[in-house]
Amino acid sequence: PSSGGVPVGTVTFTEGATVWASNLPVNGSGQASFSTAALSVGNHTLTATFHGSTGWADSAGKAAAQTVNKAATTTVVSSSVNPSVYSQPVTFTAVVTVNAPGTGLPTGTVTFKRGSSVLGTAPLNGSGTATFTVSTLAVGTPSISADYGGDPDFKISDSTPLTQTVAKDATTSTVTSSLNPSTSGQP
Repeated sequence: PSSGGVPVGTVTFTEGATVWASNLPVNGSGQASFSTAALSVGNHTLTATFHGSTGWADSAGKAAAQTVNKAATTTVVSSSVNPSVYSQPVTFTAVVTVNAPGTGLPTGTVTFKRGSSVLGTAPLNGSGTATFTVSTLAVGTPSISADYGGDPDFKISDSTPLTQTVAKDATTSTVTSSLNPSTSGQP
């Protein structure tokens, strides 16, 4: 105020038709504040409207645009069995977490790769986890990675490659005869 006193009243914070907080009392320093983690990615301009009491006039003002960026993520891939043998089903699990100071639960899909070749994709479940099972890994030490594709609120991230060791599968050979006993000269 121009008089130098401390205004008495409440403040409502809005963004267009959205009311973010209402009837917040003004403190002894002439301030009212609120906190939220609900702002979506993008630019937001909030308006603070003061509702004066006991002789204080109402007023409103807009804040500078608040920019909300996508939160960074980290993706980690693991194997259900390592080493494995040829033709053995192996389930790869990708866990996508949000890096601080971001919070929330990523959605979207994860692409599982062997080197640069795509093995397949899987959606993230409600806990930020995706799984993919494959039984066609060639013998050797293929490099397996999981790439999170991001969503409207969270950035993409690629896992550190996992070395999956695939050994030859053991076999057993058995010989049988079509006729036993047989006679001399008989096929």
